[in-house]
Amino acid sequence: MAVASSGRSYTIEDIEKKADQIREDLGIISVPVDPVLIANKLGIKVNLAAFNEDDIAGMFVKRGANRSILVRHSDVPTRLRFTIAHEIGHDQLHFGEPSSDFIDVDADLYRIQGKSNRCETQANRFAAALLMPREEVKKRWINSKSVKELASLFQVSEEAMGYRLDALDLEK
Repeated sequence: MAVASSGRSYTIEDIEKKADQIREDLGIISVPVDPVLIANKLGIKVNLAAFNEDDIAGMFVKRGANRSILVRHSDVPTRLRFTIAHEIGHDQLHFGEPSSDFIDVDADLYRIQGKSNRCETQANRFAAALLMPREEVKKRWINSKSVKELASLFQVSEEAMGYRLDALDLEK
């Protein structure tokens, strides 16, 4: 299935490959994946922020060559990790403009294919693929069969792991 954004169509496989390639290029081979380390290695600054609006979870800002991610300081660690990975997705998939902003409210981080803005869906898929590498999840699922255990291992929420298992057609 293809999803389009800013004139560019990405298949789910394209997004998976992009996340895999980034981890490979940066030498990230173990879990849990550290999205702050990835952002820093990509030249993106990550900062905690207190936003004026309560529903803003994160933001990606690009001004010329300067790229920054701001995330809500009060979020739990698993949410922070996913939001940072989501914002990296915007950088890697939607950064074509010299200056661009993506402001993500809580609802953006819970959207699934077909029910939301395609850029947000793609960024969510990218975040899941980056933090929960397909082959690693499949390998660990064979031995575990526990959403809670895998969520803890990958340092994501149980909800995010549940969505990832569904997306990979793994039986829960």
